[in-house]
Amino acid sequence: GQRDIFITDFRYAGSYNNRIGYKITGSFLTGTDFQSHDAFEDSVRNRIIVNAQELADLGLGVPIAPSSLRIGRREFAIEKIASTAQINYNINDDLKLILNGGVNWSSNLELTSVGAAQIANWRYFYGQTQLFYKSLFMQAFINSSNSGETFLLRDGKNFIDKSKLFVYQVQNTTTLFDRQKFTYGFDALWTRPVTENTIHGINEDDDDIDEFGFYLLSDSKLSDKISIIAAGRIDEHNRLKGPFLSGRGGLIFSPNVENSFNFSFNRAFSTPTSENLFLDRIVSPLTGTLQPFNVRASGVPESGFTFRRDSQTGIGGLYMQPAAFFRPPPQNINFIDADATLMWKEVVESFDKISVSGLNGTLGVISNLPFPNPADISTELKSFNSATGEFHSIDPSLITNIDKLEPTKTESFEFGYKGLIGSKLIINSDMYFSRIDNFIGPLLIETPNVFFEQLSLQKYLLDSIFALDPEFLHSKNITHSKVVEAANFISGIPVGTITPEQFSHPGDVILTYRNFGDIDLFGWDMDFTYKAGKNWDVTGAFSFVNKDIFTSVGGIKNIALNAPKIKFGFGLHYLEPRLGIGSRLRYRFVDGFPVNSGVYIGDVKSYGVIDFDAGVNLPGESGIRITLTIQNVLDNRHREFIGAPEIGRLAHVQIKFFLDKYK
Repeated sequence: GQRDIFITDFRYAGSYNNRIGYKITGSFLTGTDFQSHDAFEDSVRNRIIVNAQELADLGLGVPIAPSSLRIGRREFAIEKIASTAQINYNINDDLKLILNGGVNWSSNLELTSVGAAQIANWRYFYGQTQLFYKSLFMQAFINSSNSGETFLLRDGKNFIDKSKLFVYQVQNTTTLFDRQKFTYGFDALWTRPVTENTIHGINEDDDDIDEFGFYLLSDSKLSDKISIIAAGRIDEHNRLKGPFLSGRGGLIFSPNVENSFNFSFNRAFSTPTSENLFLDRIVSPLTGTLQPFNVRASGVPESGFTFRRDSQTGIGGLYMQPAAFFRPPPQNINFIDADATLMWKEVVESFDKISVSGLNGTLGVISNLPFPNPADISTELKSFNSATGEFHSIDPSLITNIDKLEPTKTESFEFGYKGLIGSKLIINSDMYFSRIDNFIGPLLIETPNVFFEQLSLQKYLLDSIFALDPEFLHSKNITHSKVVEAANFISGIPVGTITPEQFSHPGDVILTYRNFGDIDLFGWDMDFTYKAGKNWDVTGAFSFVNKDIFTSVGGIKNIALNAPKIKFGFGLHYLEPRLGIGSRLRYRFVDGFPVNSGVYIGDVKSYGVIDFDAGVNLPGESGIRITLTIQNVLDNRHREFIGAPEIGRLAHVQIKFFLDKYK
């Protein structure tokens, strides 16, 4: 197919003695992905190379780390190999055993919350054992990962994941008087992360998660038309204060076999992930004076993050730690007032190490000025945008403590209908209202940087410089415009970071999570199928939510849903089973929506695409079927998420051989 796609799949199944069944599958895929580049990755790579050259010119040559040369180096070739095997053993009429497992190798580009990763020979394995005895069900399975030679494209460093998930489940069902059924069981999940410090960093040796829970479900048939569903479960989590109680109740009314109505209430918890709790990784490395700090994605410790606010001269009473470029660790471990003038000495000393076109003479004069104080130059806070590398001003009051993460509680009311209208129209419709409490937001920048305020800096420099000897200034070619330009340059340099007391990486900017207050959400999902004729179906689907962004949640942040308010699609299907002919034409539309997830910030534009597929069996008993699939027939170039590539048409032809035809 297009984009060099080549896929080979096979499946073989059989049985032995009417007791043992087996199945094996395999898949191989190669292709070329749609290309995309990240401007931030490219700018980081270029800055590292430029900085290395500047140091070399000063006789301070230091070799560029091999990992830095991998920043932004994207490979668009895709390769995936997968295989599975399964054995079903009917030991007797009441006892059945199922064993299955699989392995997958892949190399491709993948988006993560901390930036795009170049997946290189990632291997994924699963194994599962299931045992059925009458109404009793037991299973155990393991998911295991090995990230191979994968690295993050924002820093070029290895992204290691050798984690495992162990799951054990037991479930039984008891039926009473044909109208009452109880289902009850137990779950245990053991998450064992292994990242060799590349993802969980300082938390590597203390990041295991143990979860277990019990549940009971009651299904009561009050009559042939009315059923009541009730369920409850209790869960424990070794990293959170529990227990956590969840419940569900529902009423199902079926006036006849073709139609049913349901009303339900559900209360559920979702616990923080291992990344929410233990993440610790640099996602954007220090690159010089314009980004003199690391951006670090961090989980929230059990103590939370707190900011001191009793500083005498710091803006908003806050404290900062100096940027690592100006005071390398451990020199910057101490907290100082969030006052930019305290970093004046380090900033002017850095002028000797940088070259700014046309400003070096002016910067040299500035180096000889007396140290300013807060009365001379004000301080400003700005927050870093990890998607663009830009800064925007932020009010000190928006910096708030981050509490220990709590489970997210969701309470939902749902009303649904499923039925056949007339003899041709099938409808499935669900309306719901959800209230989400302690919503865990995406990774967000929570620690702004400290800057010299631009206008007061201009005034200080103009007053101080032009108080010097005019002949001296003339000899140095110092002009008003150059002083203003120099002030603008200096005011764009972050000199420190507002850092919480519990943070272990002085001066780094923190991307982290936090719980937010109540969020209300209303939605409606509907799909239908209309039998337009003997061989023709018309289908459609519609989804709506009333919000795609929640403004000033908890008085702190705007939180994006990272999904559209509206999406819909409809299609026309033709099927002639006797001749093996089938085709489908479908249109789908997705409304634009804002994105703020990890390092991905921006707006996805609305798009609509047409898809088509058709297939036919070759005549006779050939056992051969040919299909054509075209996604985005009209080649409407669009982007479906921030950070994802702009995609267009993708078409391929497939030939299937059914070997049982040749028996």
